[in-house]
Amino acid sequence: MLLTPEEIKVVKDFLAPAVKNGLLDGRRLNELLKLAASGGESRPEVPEKLYTVKEAAELLGCHPKSIFRYIREGWLSVIKISARSTRIPRTALELFISVK
Repeated sequence: MLLTPEEIKVVKDFLAPAVKNGLLDGRRLNELLKLAASGGESRPEVPEKLYTVKEAAELLGCHPKSIFRYIREGWLSVIKISARSTRIPRTALELFISVK
C-alpha cells in the first residue's frame, strides 16, 4: 500500500497524542510510515553506533561521572541494555554537542 505524503502527515498528526502519551512508540510509527510510503519495499537499516559511558566520556573529554550526570539531568538519551549496562546512541552525542 502506497501512501501519499499528505496521507502520511494525516496519520502522523492523528497518532501524535498517542506517541506523546507513551501509548505508541514514535520510532516504530516512523518505520511503519516509511514502509507504507515505499509501497512495502523495506531496505535494511544500518544499525546506529552505540557508545559505552567510558567511550562517550573520552569523546567529550570529560569524566564518566559527568556523563551519568548529563543522563540524569536529561541532556543525553540512552539505551539501557541491562540493569548495569548503558549505551549512548551516536545521534544523542551529536545532539548534545550541538546544544552544549
